[in-house]
Amino acid sequence: MIDIHCHILPALDDGAENWDIAVQMARIAAADGVTDIIATPHMVPESKFVPEPHRVRELTDELNQRLDSQGIPVTIHPGMEVYLTPETPDLLEAGRLLTLADSEYLLVELPANSVPHYVDQVLFEIMLQGVRPILAHVERNRSLATDHFRLQELLNRGNLAQLNASSLMGGQGRKAQSVAKDLVRRGLIQFIASDGHSLGRRKPVIGDAVEVLGRKLGSERAYQLSIGNPRSVLANESVTLSDGEAVDRWNILGRVRRVVQDIFQ
Repeated sequence: MIDIHCHILPALDDGAENWDIAVQMARIAAADGVTDIIATPHMVPESKFVPEPHRVRELTDELNQRLDSQGIPVTIHPGMEVYLTPETPDLLEAGRLLTLADSEYLLVELPANSVPHYVDQVLFEIMLQGVRPILAHVERNRSLATDHFRLQELLNRGNLAQLNASSLMGGQGRKAQSVAKDLVRRGLIQFIASDGHSLGRRKPVIGDAVEVLGRKLGSERAYQLSIGNPRSVLANESVTLSDGEAVDRWNILGRVRRVVQDIFQ
């Protein structure tokens, strides 16, 4: 399995506190069946979490060396979890942001409570630079959690969605678990990841959630979310979208809504 969202680099954000914890997190991930992790420290402009790309690369290289010396079979790749603001496209163009594993995919985080008015325009400007946004832990956004129509609209515009494994397993509460199950059932999720931060409640594991996906949706879909699509990110190739019946229906509704909006704007 491949984990595209993990806060494993030490002392950059609220993730691993030191090298020992970072190495132990990688060991836990390896035991869970993870072969590759994209390190995604928080990048929040005008906050204490503003990692420089060169520093992320340096820490990624050092962690890989430490893992190799200890025989831990996990490869770490550089990335960021970028908090979306109107300035994000400018930061991307200026080289201040890291895409996932140097691909054309960027992990972006929306505000927890809403989808601000500027989101569609900012995501579009990111795409104009040849970069495709992946929306991090969409089940935790209160607006998207209750408005799946809006999430489908974002997907129709070319964005992708990532779900936290812990949400699917109930680690974020029953409400988040219910939302997570509904999103994957509707085919609105393209990636499952750990969003791992520590050795405790937020471990870098996804195996149990992938097993649940396999039982509920079939092994092919579970593979797609945990290996197939993440592997496409590492290879900088196109991601496969679900072709489920529910998704087709939602796609049609999304197109109709956009046409109506265009007419009355």
